[in-house]
Amino acid sequence: MSRPRQTLAETRAVARALALLAQKIEAQTIAIEQLRAGQPSQLGRIEDVCRVLNISPATAHRRIRDGSIKVIRHGRALRFDLATLTTASEARGL
Repeated sequence: MSRPRQTLAETRAVARALALLAQKIEAQTIAIEQLRAGQPSQLGRIEDVCRVLNISPATAHRRIRDGSIKVIRHGRALRFDLATLTTASEARGL
């Protein structure tokens, strides 16, 4: 087999492998989301948010104000769904 054909065949094989991998990743993502949906929410405090996202309290408060961190208010207390924070941080690559 000549080199250009071999390269084309290799490229197609890699593309097929990547497509299969993407399908497996999608299936695993769906399975993880279903597992998380079955678990009760874990509400955390601002300290937990800072630890999970590895940010300072000032940054956490700034993200709360701009809406990028969702907050649940109980009177004056701020609570956060830690499962959603983990998902959001994974999506951002944190």
